[in-house]
Amino acid sequence: FTAEELPSVEELHFVSMCPNGFYWISTIEGLIRFDGKSGKRLVVKDPNSPIVHGHKFQSPLKPDSEGNLWFTTYTALHRFDPVANLFTTYQLSAFGQQLIENYRLIDVSTTEDLIFLRAGDFLFHFDPKTRQAEQLSGKVQGAAFAFSKNKKLGIGINWNSEIEIFRKDEVSGSYNRVIRELDGPVNSIVSGYHQ
Repeated sequence: FTAEELPSVEELHFVSMCPNGFYWISTIEGLIRFDGKSGKRLVVKDPNSPIVHGHKFQSPLKPDSEGNLWFTTYTALHRFDPVANLFTTYQLSAFGQQLIENYRLIDVSTTEDLIFLRAGDFLFHFDPKTRQAEQLSGKVQGAAFAFSKNKKLGIGINWNSEIEIFRKDEVSGSYNRVIRELDGPVNSIVSGYHQ
């Protein structure tokens, strides 16, 4: 389809520009790869996975060092290989249980080839080569996260009157969490800055 046929703003979840020059637009109906003139719709479906998920995107697409694109829907972590035109879906486990909801991609390390994300109520590093996940925290509440480039300090926002502050323990590699109360709900504080 053409630029004039792109979905309306209400249908968009995230827009990402990747190193290959394509814009990736996540919508209610899947992904759109757009080159600035025309686009192609892709349905997120891993042919080797029984996981059924909607297209409730939770993150923009982020590239890894091999050119794969990573993102999360509410129910899983996904990798898209643009060369093979193939999706791979991952669900992590904690305490012997498969985590089936609340996935949020935080970052993709291009130097360590690790995926940093929230799955269920925890923070994880996921190694795509070994398919192993390392739990980095106790329970977290944040719906949106921001971490320093070296990942030693981060915050989580849960849209009520609290923020979570994460500090990395250099010995264990896990994160210690402190909750700080704010003067009001985060959404009212944030909207106050936009006025």
